[in-house]
Amino acid sequence: MSNFVEVANLSGNFNDIVNFYCQILSTAKSAGDKAREGAVYSFLGGFFLDQCDYKKAKEYNYLALDIFKELGNKRREGVCQCLGDVFQELCNFEKAIEYQNRGLSIAIDLGEKPLEASAYYSLGNVFRGLCSYDKAIGFYNRCLRVAKGLASKTIGRPLEVVACSNLGHAFDCLGEYKQAEIYHRLHLSIAKERRHKSGEGDAYTGLGNVFLGLGNFKKAQEYYSLGLSIAKDVRNKGAVALAYSGLANASRSLGGTKNAASYSNLYPTCAKELGKKDQEKDGEYGGLGSVFDSLGDFEKAIDYHKRHLRIAETIGDKDGEAKAYGNLGNAYLGLGDFNAALHVFKHRLRIAKDLGDKVEEGRAYGHLGSTFQRLGNFKKAMDYYNRRLCIAQELGDKAGEGAACGYLGSISLLLGRYMIAIGWNKKMPQNRYTSRRQKPGR
Repeated sequence: MSNFVEVANLSGNFNDIVNFYCQILSTAKSAGDKAREGAVYSFLGGFFLDQCDYKKAKEYNYLALDIFKELGNKRREGVCQCLGDVFQELCNFEKAIEYQNRGLSIAIDLGEKPLEASAYYSLGNVFRGLCSYDKAIGFYNRCLRVAKGLASKTIGRPLEVVACSNLGHAFDCLGEYKQAEIYHRLHLSIAKERRHKSGEGDAYTGLGNVFLGLGNFKKAQEYYSLGLSIAKDVRNKGAVALAYSGLANASRSLGGTKNAASYSNLYPTCAKELGKKDQEKDGEYGGLGSVFDSLGDFEKAIDYHKRHLRIAETIGDKDGEAKAYGNLGNAYLGLGDFNAALHVFKHRLRIAKDLGDKVEEGRAYGHLGSTFQRLGNFKKAMDYYNRRLCIAQELGDKAGEGAACGYLGSISLLLGRYMIAIGWNKKMPQNRYTSRRQKPGR
């Protein structure tokens, strides 16, 4: 049976696989063989999940779960994890968390350590997709801890690889680059040990992200180039696209605008070849929006930031909403739609106040000041920059304080109030160079 499926998979004859298993299903039903019937439903659920046919994947996994419950087969009820994966792809994160937790509970009750590690990993993916990186890191760490304790390295090592890789990416998203570097290097070490070229390439690209964040752009280029070379060798178009995106950002930071433009043009070409379903499969809409922001494709960025916002609103993730509104506002600024940006940043401010989050409140004031400045309403801009300044001083945020003083000085200069502009310049903290490089919302 497995040989037939393998050959059919390689030849792309997916209909043959489905027909083959439907025949087995028919035989099982005729014989009243519930265990076999459930096993076939479970296989088809996983198969359709891989084919991105989430409606059928959900249908077959539900049928499998009902049968395994009827038979009292607790171990096979672990199909809940597969249902969790389906709901994640459908962006129903509340249901995804519910079913992954059910799968985790079953794995713990049965002492099934591989299933437990897998559930932790899946929960990490759900929260990473929601940009709740702290929660994601917690689950990835649990996955890594359980995977390291598994007697079978054949099962444990692959779980360690994906846990290390995702820990690296999560820390990278939080701006904790030194921690991210540790996990990307662990990922690289295990991938080399297992002679897993695709994983090795992913680790190099992850290290490129780290050094890009640290401002070591030449190192970033080196690692992105290594990642690109391997991605091309193994014909992984998704990895090729990400490497091109990283090389574009690194080249732009080094002043190589010609190379940056070349890489930027190659990224969307690769992404388009991947197809819509493969892009959506990742689920990290906020991250994809930021990628298109960096490429100057603000309309596409807005589309992804809106998807991120809808998901955050659906599950009541206020932190996620605030981040999505902030990113959406920046994309509208890039597009030159200042009124839309204003509307979005006001939503961000409201949520920050509701949460009592002074840091986010300060950033929202900064973004509103920047938007009013671009609209030519300097009075309103100065009002919001002053509020940004007050919060920065309250929090002891020297960089934010310097940025606010800098922007207040620039408006005073535009209004011809030269002495006042000089006064604001003098009020800037000593780390003026760092402060001036801050974006308005920082």
